[in-house]
Amino acid sequence: MWAAAALAIALSCAPAAAAPQRIASIYLCSDQLLLRLADRARIVSINRFAADPSFSNEAGTVAGIPLNRGLAEEILPLNPDLVIAGVFTAPATKAMLRRLGIAVLELPVEEDFAGIRDNIRRVAKAIGEEQRGERLVAELDRSVAAAPAPGARRPELMLYRFGGYSQGRNTLSHAIFERAGFANYAASRLNGVGRLPLEKIVSDPPDAILLGDEGTERNSLSAETLAHPALRKLRATLPTLVVPDRLWLCGLANTGEAVRRLAAFRASMPDIRKRAPEPAR
Repeated sequence: MWAAAALAIALSCAPAAAAPQRIASIYLCSDQLLLRLADRARIVSINRFAADPSFSNEAGTVAGIPLNRGLAEEILPLNPDLVIAGVFTAPATKAMLRRLGIAVLELPVEEDFAGIRDNIRRVAKAIGEEQRGERLVAELDRSVAAAPAPGARRPELMLYRFGGYSQGRNTLSHAIFERAGFANYAASRLNGVGRLPLEKIVSDPPDAILLGDEGTERNSLSAETLAHPALRKLRATLPTLVVPDRLWLCGLANTGEAVRRLAAFRASMPDIRKRAPEPAR
C-alpha cells in the first residue's frame, strides 16, 4: 500500500510533457496562427507566403524568421520538435518528417466559423498556449459579432478568382457570405472549390461580384480571366467589391473584417428582388 501511495505521489509530481520549443510551419494558414500564438524565439521557420502581403495578414511581422517552400530538406536542418501543416499541403514532406520521428500537426481546411475556432485551439494546445488561443478565439467572435445581423434580403454574391475559380457549399467563403447577408451564387453550382464557366455566368448572372484581386499586377494566364471582356462587361453593370485574399483565404481573427466589409457592401446595394434558386448543375 505504501509503495502504491509513493508511486501515485511520484506520478502526480511528474512534469507534463514539455511544450515544443522549435516549431516550424509549412502552410500559410498555420503560419499566421503560429505568429499570433507563439513567442518568436520558438518559431524556426514559416512558409514563404507568410511574407507576402497579398496573402498574409502577418506579412509585416515575419522579419528575421527563416522562410521555407514546404520542402523537407529545408525543415530537417532546423531540428524542429513540431511541424504544423495543412491536411493537403506537402504530403511528401510530411511523410518524410514522420518517418524521421518529427511530430507533424495537420490542420483541416476550415469550412465555417466553428472550424476556425477548432484550428486555433488545435494549434494553441499543441504548442502549450491555450490561454493565448482562447484570447484569439474571443477576438474572432468579437470581430464577427461587430458586423450587422443579416437581413431578410439576400442578394446573390459570386466570388470569382484566377482561372475562373469560385467556392460553393462547404467552404469558408460560403459561411462568410451567409453571415454577411448574401446568398452564395456558387452554392447551387459547386460543392467545395471549382470553376464557374463564364458562358454560364453571362447567361445567368449573380446580383453582385466579389474579387480577391483585380489581376492587373499579375502576369499569368490564370489572371487573364479577370480581364476577360465578358467579365469586364458584367463588372460595368453589377455591383463589384474587391476584398483582399488575405482576409478570407485562411480562417483567422481577421475573418471578421471580411464579414464586416461584405455586410457594408450589401447594405449599400439597391433593393434586388431575390430570384428563385437555380437547380443544381
